[in-house]
Amino acid sequence: MKKVFLAMVLVTLALFATSCGSDDDEGSGSSTCTDKEMKCVGKVFMWCVGEEWSQKTCKDDETCSVDEKGCVPDGGDTGNTGDTGNTGDTGNTGDSGNTGDTGNTGNSGNTGDTGNTGNSGDSGNTGDSVAEGCADILTCINGCSDDACAQACFDAGTAQGQADYQAWQTCFSGACSSDQTAKCSVENCPTQSAACGIEFEVDNTYANPYGTATFNFSVNQVANTASADGVGIVQSAFATGTYGGAGLSLVPSSGIDGTVSSAYYFTDTSGNGFQVIQYSMSGNALINPVVIFVVDEDNFAMGELPVSLYNTGKALAFLVDASVVNNSLSIDCYHAFAEGTANITTLGDVTAEGALAFTGSATWYSPKNYADGAGDITGAFTNPITVCAAK
Repeated sequence: MKKVFLAMVLVTLALFATSCGSDDDEGSGSSTCTDKEMKCVGKVFMWCVGEEWSQKTCKDDETCSVDEKGCVPDGGDTGNTGDTGNTGDTGNTGDSGNTGDTGNTGNSGNTGDTGNTGNSGDSGNTGDSVAEGCADILTCINGCSDDACAQACFDAGTAQGQADYQAWQTCFSGACSSDQTAKCSVENCPTQSAACGIEFEVDNTYANPYGTATFNFSVNQVANTASADGVGIVQSAFATGTYGGAGLSLVPSSGIDGTVSSAYYFTDTSGNGFQVIQYSMSGNALINPVVIFVVDEDNFAMGELPVSLYNTGKALAFLVDASVVNNSLSIDCYHAFAEGTANITTLGDVTAEGALAFTGSATWYSPKNYADGAGDITGAFTNPITVCAAK
């Protein structure tokens, strides 16, 4: 697998929100499905690629339509005069099409803004169709873990999208073989990058890197929905270090009564796993920032796990400001995501209040100025995120 630039990465926030008690989950249902299956859940259009659901939320002035294979303007038929299907396999993208080592947040569902419709002859469809072009192909491929999935994404594209993708891939693989970043793509393949929606911006008011973190956590029992109060809670910080250009502490140094770390096993339609949340309190008031560490159940394993937004990532850590709404943690803004490693030293049956322990270290990167020359990745999130003010 090749490492690719994060400017094309889509991160599913449903896992984060569910883990933190938010109501942002789109209600996608089972994470497995039959290829080419489609359905509408309210204003959310869902389609199946590689036996996993992808989804996109229609705009306010659009309606979800299975017949039209996507989001269409309110007001009825968009004029689909005939689906000509796949106009021809212009080439097996194979391993070169799997742009790879990025985008896996531990959520088993591919939330990319694309899908397998084969609708390359939909000349009358003026709506926001599932596979409009190269950008959709890239979005879909970034959620893949094998060549078969990447090929399905390519086949789902329009004829023009496939041609644009191949032109970009040829240029990018030649010019950026040792620097697979959005910056390299835009600088060396400007026309092809533009055709595929690849952009590179950076906000230098956000330091790069944005800080560091050291992880050290151990608990005899991980809480679940049936646990009594107090289970899974440790009266200490599991993450220490700094964030921001000012080098602020992850643990507030004043104005708090204490800092706790809480481990919880969660179940969700998009996947199960455990999370550890670190927060500080002053009386009944939450004091930011909050550190959240998540491992999807598919990645449960002893030993070293990569902590990353990249596809190689088996764990995810992020730093946020949050507030308490209806006794649940609600994320207000994102400071940074972590790139590093975590070493799982104890892993009991956390589904039944088993023990958990891990250590590790990571580097923080703001989504406004991300790692490896990725630049500003905020536009690549499936669900828009709010970035906290630079510190």
